[in-house]
Amino acid sequence: MNSGGMEMKNFTRKTISLLGLIIFAVSAAAAQRQSLANAEWKLTEAYGQRARRTNAMLDFDDDLSRFAGNGGCNRIFGPVTVTADRMRFGQIASTRMMCKMLPGSIPETTVLRGLNATRKYSIARGELTLMDNRGSVLMRFQRTDRGGNGNGNNGNGAAQRLDDQRWVLEQIGNRQTYVPIRGVFMNFDSSKRSVGGNTGCNSFGGSYSALRNTISMTDLISTMRACVEGGKMQTERELLDGLRRADTFEIRSSDNRLRLFDNGRLLLTFRGELK
Repeated sequence: MNSGGMEMKNFTRKTISLLGLIIFAVSAAAAQRQSLANAEWKLTEAYGQRARRTNAMLDFDDDLSRFAGNGGCNRIFGPVTVTADRMRFGQIASTRMMCKMLPGSIPETTVLRGLNATRKYSIARGELTLMDNRGSVLMRFQRTDRGGNGNGNNGNGAAQRLDDQRWVLEQIGNRQTYVPIRGVFMNFDSSKRSVGGNTGCNSFGGSYSALRNTISMTDLISTMRACVEGGKMQTERELLDGLRRADTFEIRSSDNRLRLFDNGRLLLTFRGELK
């Protein structure tokens, strides 16, 4: 074989090898993106500090355009951009609850600072690592199945858990009492896609849909009894208004409460009781 033929053969081999590497890299990136979307990620380390006790976690939408989760106290959510090994969080919205942090917890401000500084990521052996633009490690998260940890945005598992209990109203807005408001409760029935209960004065019912941490309650109607004692009508108005406006929710196993939000603002808090 002449030298021209040898050169052509070597060129072909190199081209095939290069194409193989490109295909492998593309496949690996696609698999990494798929792994990122199909799980919840629980915080294990932030800026070198191990997270011994924390509710902080992340959950990415299937198309990797948005995320939700928990900063350790408050529910967080917003846009995210993921391309190959690059990741960047957009403007992060958060609820505004005050929480007493447990010993060993990572401060919520630290978690948010890490997310805002993230520019790169990697996934290996079930661990998600977030890095800055220079590749320095900011935070690490451990993969868990959706619906398995009860720390806020629990995938479809959270929607399924709406059925599990009778939800007793405990708080309207930020007026927290830690005592159930007498006679006010609701139940969900996923088989019928129905929600119903009592406002403390009237029975009510309607339809609902829930997927992951989103919720919509529509066609709410109630009986028409007038109750003047104890501010029951005011409670009824605020309850039904909150149910109609709610767009997201969370169920925390740590305190067994259902919280409803409108664009990140806390509307209603319910305590779970066995049916």
